[in-house]
Amino acid sequence: MKKPNNLYRKLALGFLFILGLLSFLPPEFVLATLLFIAVTYGGVMVIKLATSYDLKLKRESKT
Repeated sequence: MKKPNNLYRKLALGFLFILGLLSFLPPEFVLATLLFIAVTYGGVMVIKLATSYDLKLKRESKT
């Protein structure tokens, strides 16, 4: 028999651990933190997309 994948178990335990820590904090702080993480992640993705698009344009203009 195969052993079950431990990665999913570790991810689930980590998620539960974080939820447990956040349950002790006020809900406003938790929502503000999650919103900050989402906006920061979105900003990084937009910058990454714009940079790759700019590099693609530069590469095409050279040839």
